[in-house]
Amino acid sequence: MKILLALMLSVFSVNALASSKAEQAFLKKLYAVIESGTETLEEIEFGNLSSQDQAALMKAAENESNIWYDTILEGDYQLKGDASVGYGYLAKVYSAKGEFIAYKGIIQHDAYDTGSCDVPYEEEEKVIEEYLKENCIAGDIFSGIYVSPDFKFHLRDENEIENFQEW
Repeated sequence: MKILLALMLSVFSVNALASSKAEQAFLKKLYAVIESGTETLEEIEFGNLSSQDQAALMKAAENESNIWYDTILEGDYQLKGDASVGYGYLAKVYSAKGEFIAYKGIIQHDAYDTGSCDVPYEEEEKVIEEYLKENCIAGDIFSGIYVSPDFKFHLRDENEIENFQEW
């Protein structure tokens, strides 16, 4: 049993190391291109991508939007209940040599500015949602995201941190 455990731990350690090396290589390329200011952006339509690429990009968007619960949603904003995260903008990032480095996107989700109204949080969820719709400022929470070409890695765009924009 100990041998099996040792074997499993070493296999998982090798996989984690390989993943971190691949991730480090992606980050190194991305940061080098961004810091040089030589990147080229080619805007693309989300709907024109294959269903597999759309699904992978949506998974990255959903994972990255989870940070909002520790950032902007700690303040005066609440996500709209019947909406979901999506891409407001999507582009491919190329190096000066024409190498496809990453996808760059702006992810967004319908939301309300709860600082603009007195939300009756003691009510049922359906009543609260109706109140938000009728009394609070509506808009989008949005933020920037980078996704590796193979969809294995994604990260927050520190130049496009989460924000709220009224409609």
